[in-house]
Amino acid sequence: KVNEVIEQESQTQSQLQQNIKAKKQEKLKTKQKVELISSKLLELQEKYRQETGKRPIYNKKETKGFKEWLEKQKILTLKKSENIRKSEIKEEWELLLEKWINEANENEISKEIKEELLNIIRKYRKSKAIYWRIIQILKRKNLPIKETEEIEGLLKKLEKITGVQVEIFKNLRAFRAFYNDNIRWYKKSITAERQKFMKHLSQKLSYLKKIKKTQKVIKENWKEILKENLYKNITLSLKEKSIINQILQKEKLTEVEKKELISILSKLPTEYLISLLGNDFKKHTQNYIKWGWDFDQGVKRLMLNKFISLKENVEINKNPKTRQKLYSDEESKECGRCHQIKPYNEYGARIMGGKKILFSRCKKCRIDIKQIYQYNNKVKILRNVYNGKLKGKCQICSTDVKRLPSLEFHHKDPKLKGVKSFSLYRNWEKTKKQIEKEKATILCVNCHTKQRSKHYNNYEKIIKECKLDSLSSNNQIFQYVNNKLPNADYEARRQVTRNIKKQIVINYLYGGKCVGCRDISTKNNLPALQFHHRDKENPYKMSKTYVNLRNLETKEIIKKLKQENCITLCGNCHKMEQSTHFKNYYEKIVRPEYWNLIKKDYERIEKNIENFKFKSESNIPTLN
Repeated sequence: KVNEVIEQESQTQSQLQQNIKAKKQEKLKTKQKVELISSKLLELQEKYRQETGKRPIYNKKETKGFKEWLEKQKILTLKKSENIRKSEIKEEWELLLEKWINEANENEISKEIKEELLNIIRKYRKSKAIYWRIIQILKRKNLPIKETEEIEGLLKKLEKITGVQVEIFKNLRAFRAFYNDNIRWYKKSITAERQKFMKHLSQKLSYLKKIKKTQKVIKENWKEILKENLYKNITLSLKEKSIINQILQKEKLTEVEKKELISILSKLPTEYLISLLGNDFKKHTQNYIKWGWDFDQGVKRLMLNKFISLKENVEINKNPKTRQKLYSDEESKECGRCHQIKPYNEYGARIMGGKKILFSRCKKCRIDIKQIYQYNNKVKILRNVYNGKLKGKCQICSTDVKRLPSLEFHHKDPKLKGVKSFSLYRNWEKTKKQIEKEKATILCVNCHTKQRSKHYNNYEKIIKECKLDSLSSNNQIFQYVNNKLPNADYEARRQVTRNIKKQIVINYLYGGKCVGCRDISTKNNLPALQFHHRDKENPYKMSKTYVNLRNLETKEIIKKLKQENCITLCGNCHKMEQSTHFKNYYEKIVRPEYWNLIKKDYERIEKNIENFKFKSESNIPTLN
């Protein structure tokens, strides 16, 4: 009995202790609640002061204005909670979609894809609610600290959405719009789309899942290839190899690590890079243009940056359009041809359906394509005009397609001339027929200029016989011409004097020959010789054309040409030098049998232009 009494007393004591603890906890909770309420009240009081500029408490009592303001705040909070609930409530189209997914057979949609689709619909609903909440917060002008923290939390939630889910979200958005448009009048049309839409969703999701699997394989693949081939390379030091190895061990590369990797690899020649990175990198290099035996270091960096970023972001690399989004932002985008990232102002745009749509290729690439197309048309016309009787050659000197930019069409009767350069953009067959109708023939620039220079052909002997040198004044040249041509008209005498001055200058400075090819001279074709500026850095300081100089004294002309680093080129060489599009893309224009000939021709012209030096005053030959 004593033991029973002791046990009862101990139980009552433990119960009393528990009750005391519970009361203490309740007191703490009430204290915390009071503190929270008081802190919230203080916050509300400060907020009221900031918004209205009035005091919330007067004589230790709440003011009427403050009480009214508190009631308004309560109503606003209730509305917010209602809006959030509404956004989280399932819409009719969502219920219908979920019903369709659940009713679908296993032949239509598998169990795994069913679950994933339902999960994506739930995520879409939640993300939509988050999106609208962020918009509501951002509408306010002055955001408190709590709300900025709330936005950060909401954005983190949105970041968890995967690329696969985003792609399905697009379809859900489209279905929602379709449902809302047709629910009132065309209910049958919605049910008719059930089978099609379900099939499309399941196929798309399974396709995206496959891409996600291959993403990991491709990510690991290029790193493994680089690891395997790294220690076979002789040019890289052991320190550089160890740095690369440390970088490759990480799953995801940071921007700093990527830059470090690119800075090491860009030092190597392209051949070594291909051996390190494999055939994928070889295909990647084909999108870029070489200006010498190898790519420039800056171009290599760009190539490597692009290659690594594409390999790291394979999920986006599904098709060319979505691949462009990897680099597309509000200010720049990737060109679909040269694959360089350029600002929007370097692309053209067209307006379609009231929207401004940018071209996929940059302005430079579009010009390149047009020029290549024009040259291709020109080749077709040259080969097929008069059923190929002219053989695509100059009819005087036999210059062929090797110097395509220098080939022109000469009209024996200028009155019949109707073909213009822009007509080569059109159908080449129509242009060919027009050329045949106008009885035009093929001539190179050198022969064409000689054919057209009427006064030179009439008085060639008098021009060549002139023995005046560089010290001769304008008056001396005029006197010589007047003595030789007393009965000629003013225009003839003026043209002859200009030709004599040109002859003196070219003989004095350049030995009387074209600097590029050394074939055309003042003796065999003076009209074909033109002037070319080697320095193109300051074109506004230059004379631009010889026309601006020809009326000056010969001494001044010589001085000016030397100052401006100007050389003489024949019409053919000048055309070749100026035709940068032909120079860069002749492999896309002309047959392979001409490629080496064109390459050698350009090398010869450029080498002669580069090596030419003006002789000292004592060594320059005068005209005998």
